[in-house]
Parts: sequence; C-alpha cells; structure tokens
Amino acid sequence: MASNLQGNTRPGALRFRASEDLTGKEGRLCFLQHDNRLPVAENRVGVLLAEGREDVAPYVLTEGGVLGAHCEVLPIHAGHNVRLVLSGSTAAVPGSALVVADGESVPANRGTVAVYDGSALFNQRLVAIAEESAVVGSAVLCRAYPELVLPAGVPVNKHLVSVALPAGSMTGTVTGMDLPSLPLVIELNVEGPANGDFILARVVAGSKTLAGFAYVLNSAPPATGYTLKGNIIV
Repeated sequence: MASNLQGNTRPGALRFRASEDLTGKEGRLCFLQHDNRLPVAENRVGVLLAEGREDVAPYVLTEGGVLGAHCEVLPIHAGHNVRLVLSGSTAAVPGSALVVADGESVPANRGTVAVYDGSALFNQRLVAIAEESAVVGSAVLCRAYPELVLPAGVPVNKHLVSVALPAGSMTGTVTGMDLPSLPLVIELNVEGPANGDFILARVVAGSKTLAGFAYVLNSAPPATGYTLKGNIIV
C-alpha cells in the first residue's frame, strides 16, 4: 500500500510572512525562522534575508512585503536556475562561483551574492554557479550548487560542461577536459524541450579522471534536443 506521508507537501513557491521589511528585496537569498510576533495559525514562520557570510539561506525572495505581510519565496536547487542580486566589486562570467555576500559589514548587501575570488580572509558559503555574465548591481542568472564552505584564501577552479545527449541512450562519457586535478564535486542536470521528459543525471562512482567522467541517466532521451549540463569544481 502506498504511503501518504508526502500528501500535504508541495513544490514551487511558498508564502510566509515577513519578519522584517522586505519591500523591494526580490532576488535576494533568505531563510525561515520562528517569529513570536506572527500569527499562531500560520505556525509563526517568518522570512529573513541572509546576513552572515556562512548563513544557510536556501530560498530566493520572489515577492517582498512590509514587516508582517505575506511574501513569497522560492526554494533554490540544481533542478532550475534563478536570478540573484549580485554585489561586491567583481562582475560575474559563466562559471563564476557565487557566495553569500557580507551583509554584516555592508547591510545593503544582505541577501545578495558576490563572486568568490579566493582572496578573502574569512570563510564563505558557495551557493551557486553563474550561467551568464552580469555586472555588479544586476541580477545574475545562476544555478544553485551543493553548498560548500570555502576556507579563506582557497582558490576555486570552475569548469562548465555542455554535451548534446543522443536519443535512446542512458549512459555516456564526457572526455577531453584536461582538468588540473581530480574533480571535488560534479553537479549535473539535463535540459530539454519545454514539454519533454524530465531526466536526471548522475556521475558513475569511481569514473572521475583528469579527462572527464562517466554518467548515467534515469531514462533515455526519447529524441534529440536534450543537453547534459555540468558544473565542475576541482
């Protein structure tokens, strides 16, 4: 008998009340907290912007509001890209590692992201990889990355992968990369037609080399037009 344990869950955007004034703060990272000022009937769940460099903020604000008003947040994950407000002093390019910006020293930067350059004297939380170029102050198109805390002064080498997937095959290899060292993390996703199949990809255990890696899909693409996208950190 199937379990109904997940029967009252849902994907996509969520609505909670603001634990601070979030007017005009769309595109910024945020997190949830218990707030006694909010209604008991709504479990007193409030939304706050990320502030510290190591804050865990798994949502992006999509609709702001004044303190106590309803606002909307979207969980960020590798299955879809989002736009996040870029701060700091460095423009983003495709493949840039994006970290939680320092909102403690610069309150105006709360909830924004900045390009990681490895020169900071403090740890930073990697949250996304840029998928297009963007200037400081704009909203950079990016994809959530499995969160890592990057130690101070440790450089990050980023590599992007984009491979057309053949129809009818669930396995394959990516080669010819000439990486400087074995990958620490490989994040994969599959992009396809608007009304196409939803396909997941993973790296085959033990297959990572300096030249590339092997992958397996949960189902074979029914036709051409599907692309394997990857972010690799070494």
